[in-house]
Amino acid sequence: MVNSLKRHWQNSKGMKTPEKLIVFQSDDWGSFRTHSVQALTALEKRGVAVQKCHYMQHDTMASDQDLEALFETIQSVKDFKGNHP
Repeated sequence: MVNSLKRHWQNSKGMKTPEKLIVFQSDDWGSFRTHSVQALTALEKRGVAVQKCHYMQHDTMASDQDLEALFETIQSVKDFKGNHP
């Protein structure tokens, strides 16, 4: 019990860094049910109530265009020294 409290206290202080960080957080890594919009449409045609579940409506893997847009956005930002993240 005491060791558990010590670890909890130590972790609660968090990480300190002078640098700015970009954090990508997800609670469902690897959890996809459809691999494309076409697969989603096929499910809908077979009677799956896709429109009633917001997870299903937006649950497809990132495309090459999605990743390119993300990287372009990241490259468009610089710090005061001119460095990209």
